[in-house]
Amino acid sequence: MIRSATATEFNRVPSKLLGHSKRGDTILVNTYGEPTAAIIPHPARTSGAECARQLRRLKPDPKTADIIAGLIKGMDKAA
Repeated sequence: MIRSATATEFNRVPSKLLGHSKRGDTILVNTYGEPTAAIIPHPARTSGAECARQLRRLKPDPKTADIIAGLIKGMDKAA
């Protein structure tokens, strides 16, 4: 969901707006009715296993799937 807030509101209750963002909302901050900033939720970290499950549902080309699977395994080891 996209929410709108004034710069004044952001200055007065930033924790409230950040809470909305933490729950998945994007906050557009406006100054004098003009967009000034956007606060977007931080993407949730996805495990390699979850990425693999999503890829299996997509059924990519087998060669491409092997390359992607190797990259994902490397990401899990680096974390």
